[in-house]
Amino acid sequence: MVYYHPKTNHTVVIPRHREMKTGTLREILKEANLSREEFRKLLE
Repeated sequence: MVYYHPKTNHTVVIPRHREMKTGTLREILKEANLSREEFRKLLE
């Protein structure tokens, strides 16, 4: 899946797997400019 944020002009590619390696998730968060804490808050 590809997500695009019009305000920041960021595009992030998210693989559609049931499980994902930690490094892959870390890189996705980096591309999305999200900290681990921001990501955790989004999951609540």
